[in-house]
Amino acid sequence: MKQSPLFAAPTLVHALALALMLNACSQATSPGSTGQALAANNTANQGGATSLAAGTLIPVNIASGTALLARFPGIAKLQLSITGAAGTAGLPVQLNIPTNNLPQTLSLPTGTNLNITFDAFDAAGAYLGTGNAISVLQANVSPVIPVNLNPVAAGTAYIDPLTIANGGGGAGAGAGGGAITLTVSVDNAPSQQAISNATVVISSGLTSATTDVNGLANFTSLTLPQDVHVFSGKQALSIISFQGNSLQMNFTEFSPLTATVHVNSPTGPSLLPTWLMDIYLTDGINIYAFGGVNGDTTATRTIKLPSIRGPVAMSAFTEDTAQVTPKTDHGFLISRVTSGHSMATPLNTAITDPALEPPVVPQGDYITIASVPSGFSGIKNIRDDVFAAISGTALAPGDIYALVSHDDKQVLPNNQRNISIWPAANATSYIRRIEITDPYAAKSTAWQRVAAPALTQPLTPPSFATLPTFYGAPVITQASLIQVAWTDWNSSPVWSGYIVEFSQGIDKSWKIYNFAPSQILILPVSFANFSPLIKGLTATVTVHLFLLDPTSGFNISQPDLWYLDRYLSHKVSSQPFTFIP
Repeated sequence: MKQSPLFAAPTLVHALALALMLNACSQATSPGSTGQALAANNTANQGGATSLAAGTLIPVNIASGTALLARFPGIAKLQLSITGAAGTAGLPVQLNIPTNNLPQTLSLPTGTNLNITFDAFDAAGAYLGTGNAISVLQANVSPVIPVNLNPVAAGTAYIDPLTIANGGGGAGAGAGGGAITLTVSVDNAPSQQAISNATVVISSGLTSATTDVNGLANFTSLTLPQDVHVFSGKQALSIISFQGNSLQMNFTEFSPLTATVHVNSPTGPSLLPTWLMDIYLTDGINIYAFGGVNGDTTATRTIKLPSIRGPVAMSAFTEDTAQVTPKTDHGFLISRVTSGHSMATPLNTAITDPALEPPVVPQGDYITIASVPSGFSGIKNIRDDVFAAISGTALAPGDIYALVSHDDKQVLPNNQRNISIWPAANATSYIRRIEITDPYAAKSTAWQRVAAPALTQPLTPPSFATLPTFYGAPVITQASLIQVAWTDWNSSPVWSGYIVEFSQGIDKSWKIYNFAPSQILILPVSFANFSPLIKGLTATVTVHLFLLDPTSGFNISQPDLWYLDRYLSHKVSSQPFTFIP
């Protein structure tokens, strides 16, 4: 059975690289299993390698392997739990491993029993499979540790390995079910590297902990719900009334980094003088453009972009600017960029010449906003994006959301926009996001999800799906670091929750999530001292109200905060409110 190559080990003398490899074939000793294995990179030939004392923490890379999605096509979450003897440094560990074969770096102890468990779940939180093994890591030895991830019967209850290790009951304990252990995992979302020394504060602020080298903070003997607040550098994230026992908090990078794409290098794209090639990079939420000009045949293109978590997709559109909408396609290409764009792995990728791709037939479409929502002082912009989901299930975090249409301009007369949509041959579904903005930056956003055949010829205007309702934006009436109040113009819907977002400058932020409707946020007075915002300097606060798509499978006990927008049907955002903390 051929094995995949290992990821490079961290650059330390006693480094050990560990990869979880999933192969399509079964192991002879475990018929019907996935053939899953943990494998350690041999460091015996590294200069200066010596034996390490038992319990010494060494850096380890873990990845899901390439066949995971094929064997578990509905998987949206792969959870790794590692326990050991009480008091073992670096343990317990519990975090989500990317399902797209991106490595996750941990620090694990040598010379002691590690109880390793993998649990797989779908987007709705249903339990799909489990596997476990016991191993002892050595610094200069390269073991292969079989961990066969086997399917579980439908309806099987999940039992948290950390709860078992602590002598407790199954998952879901706490809210009327006794004390639980809460594990908070903190990472840099674009690079997925653990963040150590972050401060995690629970509820009133009487209980706090600092994340370890794996970005983990554990709290025992808790009852649910709990308010969880994480402070790291110039950023903070909070979730109010959290109801689960494992929470992942993802921070971002603010410094723009140079991204590079090579188009048909070294000759460049084949463009006529009136042809324009636009290149877009997206994760299904954010959209970034490599701008161009007519007839530009430059092969290597660069732009400074904020960090983006992978996997992302790059879309290249080639059209004749002399034509009217819908313009004839002169080259359309979608390319997957697995590693995203971060300080650890800046984007540097290559694509073929889009102008040489088989042509598709763009769909002409237009939308008209019939009325101005409450809380708006007119409509300044209409943004219309269409994404193609081209792998996995339509809302799983590992899906590729490729951009197939983008328009973000001031409105035409009668609040109308005309757009072109490029159908993707391998799309499983389409997600359309329409966002309207008033002159003062209040926003109302709606998402539509339709099956792939919706973009077959001919398309019947005014859109490939009936236009949704655009709800009114909230208006902030009071703001400080410990209390924010707002007015909701809508008698319906009953919102799924809200986000209060503080910001100061380009790099100081505090986002607070609550998965329950309200018109006020009140924090303990002491929390003003935790805030990354500087007192006495002007800051802004924005309130977002959101409605979860009932078909999305979002699980508030295991909330995917980083990709929250992927699970929404509606979101409204207030005008930014300025105050001095």
